[in-house]
Amino acid sequence: MTGRPIASPIPGLSKKWAVLIAVCILAFNLRGSMIAVAPVLETIQRELGLSGTAAGMLTTLPVLCFGAISPLAPLLARRFGLDATLLLAVTAIATGSIVRMGQPVALLYLGTFTIGAGIALLNVLIPAFVKREAPSRVGMMTSLYTMLLNAGAATGSALTVPVMNATGWSWRPALGIWTIPAVVAIGAMLPWVAHQRRNGTATPGFARRRGLWNSAVAWQLTIAMGTQSMVFFSVAAWLPTMLQDAGMSEARSGAMLSIMTLAGLGGSVITPLLANRTRSQSWLSPVTTALCAIPLVALTVAPTTLTALWSATLGFGLGMIIAFMLMLMILRAPSAERASDLGGMAQGVGYLFASMGPLIVGAINDITGGWEIPFTFVTLLLVPYGINAWLAGRNRMVSEG
Repeated sequence: MTGRPIASPIPGLSKKWAVLIAVCILAFNLRGSMIAVAPVLETIQRELGLSGTAAGMLTTLPVLCFGAISPLAPLLARRFGLDATLLLAVTAIATGSIVRMGQPVALLYLGTFTIGAGIALLNVLIPAFVKREAPSRVGMMTSLYTMLLNAGAATGSALTVPVMNATGWSWRPALGIWTIPAVVAIGAMLPWVAHQRRNGTATPGFARRRGLWNSAVAWQLTIAMGTQSMVFFSVAAWLPTMLQDAGMSEARSGAMLSIMTLAGLGGSVITPLLANRTRSQSWLSPVTTALCAIPLVALTVAPTTLTALWSATLGFGLGMIIAFMLMLMILRAPSAERASDLGGMAQGVGYLFASMGPLIVGAINDITGGWEIPFTFVTLLLVPYGINAWLAGRNRMVSEG
């Protein structure tokens, strides 16, 4: 694979629709299987006798995988081809969703790790896929896949407890339903891999290029990505528990997380369309910082007052941020190969840093016995995010290398 667009892999379906379907199905798998744990995290902790720190590892482990596995994504794409690596990613998510239903606690963590590894590959390679297959429709495609990313997250946060209540299942099979969208994604990617093999373009993959470790733009994007991810994953992991400790029911607290992730749909849809119209995207930094900081302060001070409003505002801001970051990974790269490299660095280093967020928040809660200090820490992370997002948003490109 040389990075050039290929013809439609599905006979009778136009290339445009084939790309759109693949991107949407892949994107739906980016968060749901991981976020689905948050509404039942306290139940899992109580049933298995886990400490706050050990329970926090269930949300920290996937993000650790993002940090550890993301840098491998460009290497795997070079060796096996972009499409085959995407197929590997969704296969890992399906496998992990099955494994974590096992009874020993070790299988819960092993399945969680496998899911995280698969999502890590998708995180890096979907922007490269968009850059290769739809370079003239970056804004629209980024809008679509960030919308589906948030839709998957919203479904994950909203579905687990109602499925348990409606079926009488325990949390294990309720989490296992996330095997289904991963299997659908496997079916969506098989024609792409088969098409490339038929045309003799499955390998070699991306050409080897010089790293981005000396690029100021790459580091600014990496720091912005890491700090905003720490905010998102900390909130996604602990917001339901914080609300439950304030007196809210398990179902209602899960609904607040669902409201947050659903509101992210709006932010994720509008941001790429607006960002693609301007040469510089720095203006998005203060806007997104304010949209996240204000509701975080409100939730910290009075978690059960106007909770739905603040959850929706926070979700909209976080949706804007992730779309902003993903858009920059495409706009700041001159090619699909470089987009993969930039995504590998920004998400590898950034998520490795972000993985500490849920763990730190859980540990601070264990020490202090409250949520004011942990969520103040989360809010302060928006300062380095805002500074580096402003710098990365300027109209500059990383080198081709």
